[in-house]
Amino acid sequence: MDEAKAIPPKPVFCAVCGATHDANVPHNKYSAYYRAQFYAKHKRFPTWQDAMAHCSEEMKEDFTKVLQFMGLEEEG
Repeated sequence: MDEAKAIPPKPVFCAVCGATHDANVPHNKYSAYYRAQFYAKHKRFPTWQDAMAHCSEEMKEDFTKVLQFMGLEEEG
């Protein structure tokens, strides 16, 4: 993938992933903006662990339980 040339999100959206969410919850790992920016920097696509790296331990635990319930924890 060549270097990402994505249009930055509007100020009402998360500057990291381009989605709308509270600052204390994980980024949207499926966001095309987040994936492109993350890939340009890390040469790989983001995992759920990357998307929630900025979250509190409690939020990580709760979000991981939701991922497990939905069968998505294997997505990385």
